[in-house]
Amino acid sequence: MPPAKLGSRSGASFIPDAAAIQQSLAILPVSTYEVGETVIAAGETSGKLLFLRQGVVEVAKEGTRIARISEPGAVFGELAALLGQSHTADVRALERSEFSVADAATLLAVNPTIALHVAAVLASRLGAANGALVEVKRQLETGKPRVAVARTVGKIAELLSNVDATAANPSSPRYVKATERTGKAASDKPPVKRGRDFGASFIPDAATLRKSLTILPVSTYEVGETVIAAGETTGKLLFLRQGLVEVANNGTPIARISEPDAVFGELAALLGQPHTADVRALERSEFSVADAATLLASNSTAALYVAAILAGRLDAANGALVEVKRQLETGKPRVAVARTVGKIAELLTNESFAEDLFLDELIAKPWGREYRIYADNFYDVWKLELGPGKATSLHYHPRKDTVLMCLFGHGRIQLADTETDILAGKHLFIGRGVSHATANVGEGELELIEVELPRNKFDLFRVQDSYGRTSQPYESTGVASKNLPELVQYDGIPGAKYRPTDIHGHYRFTIGKAFVEQDGDHLLLAVPVGPHSLTRGIEVFDHGSLEGMSLNETQHCFAITVSI
Repeated sequence: MPPAKLGSRSGASFIPDAAAIQQSLAILPVSTYEVGETVIAAGETSGKLLFLRQGVVEVAKEGTRIARISEPGAVFGELAALLGQSHTADVRALERSEFSVADAATLLAVNPTIALHVAAVLASRLGAANGALVEVKRQLETGKPRVAVARTVGKIAELLSNVDATAANPSSPRYVKATERTGKAASDKPPVKRGRDFGASFIPDAATLRKSLTILPVSTYEVGETVIAAGETTGKLLFLRQGLVEVANNGTPIARISEPDAVFGELAALLGQPHTADVRALERSEFSVADAATLLASNSTAALYVAAILAGRLDAANGALVEVKRQLETGKPRVAVARTVGKIAELLTNESFAEDLFLDELIAKPWGREYRIYADNFYDVWKLELGPGKATSLHYHPRKDTVLMCLFGHGRIQLADTETDILAGKHLFIGRGVSHATANVGEGELELIEVELPRNKFDLFRVQDSYGRTSQPYESTGVASKNLPELVQYDGIPGAKYRPTDIHGHYRFTIGKAFVEQDGDHLLLAVPVGPHSLTRGIEVFDHGSLEGMSLNETQHCFAITVSI
């Protein structure tokens, strides 16, 4: 990815300037690269941050040049370092070039100046991209030529990758022009959540972050009171200690938040702009409240945490943006392109899902248990195991679609006002907003697969529950299990990971571009996943419908097989 640039100040006055950043980098070792030498290779996982001192480099992705960089102070590798992932682009010296080189874990964990600078750069990209997305939507709705839409999409790609520092600088005319179309600044709601592990091992965990925030004052809000008002410029960060709040945009509720440690206001604070959503207490709620300038400028733990959240959003949005480009190039209908643009906007303003690694553990339920078997930045696939006579709550998902497939047993699904029996090999589509509950009416365990799109385990509202969980949010802790196979990274899709088998070893899970049944295996289910499948919604192919699968050469499938 093209680098962020050092010294382009964001809107907030407490963001470090070029002189402060240069002073922080003075002690770093220097590496020199001659003409033609590779500085960073795509696919490598270096854990390094590189700051250009002098010279000219070329950034290329899959052999195509996407940037030529010569500005002193340009920083490379921040997303890969924060997400604990491999680099996604090649960087090559076009003339003799010198870099200050730092181990990201060491520098970002102890240097609040650099951690805050990186967080501000990422916030600026998100803020500018939000404004540009509004223009893409307007062009699609008003019938602008595809070439015009493609140019705007190219600008968004530039904003996300920060090729042009002024494009991602909230004080620049280009950014102001983009945000003036919406009449508002970058969205910072729904909130990001605090205290989970991120992709990189040096990102602070829950205990570390909580300890660093113990000195903050606490504010209490009663039912109905406004916590944050849209249009205000508070410069505050708020961390939910306990309670339940509703987030609304222009009077429309967009989220209900009850998870302890959810943090509100990070983009508005970093960009020095007003809040764009209202937050209201639905029950008595307590917040730890911090002045953003004081906390982020002096607390590298908090700054690093916020930077990692923003990095996760950018990573997911980059993957979706590739799909927008493909759709424009292949003549997809405008409505399909618009849906994908909407998903990018959702990724830019939502929580980063990469922080919730407790979801990679076993989730205990009063009716049994469930655990993730596949996830990428868009799709989430789970295995549910219900005991005899047990049932889930009656619930719905306001923003995601789901498909339930039965692997074993006899289930009965209440879907709105109807009931449907589901047996092994059968599956059922459930649209967003549709209330549903699943009961095990067989004599043995009921084993189900649940496919969710878009990925958001917290998109849940319990209407009725036999276990006292009515209106309560999704579980907030997992259970470590030595019998649960580890999730394995899959490099073919950004953020993808899967388990090779289920906890019993009865089912085998694989992912790839093509599936050939092996001796002794029987394919039960195949689901196209990744950004190329976004606009088609959830598709499920069972053993009898594999011949109808229509995948292009860039698509991937998640598959479930069982030994026979």
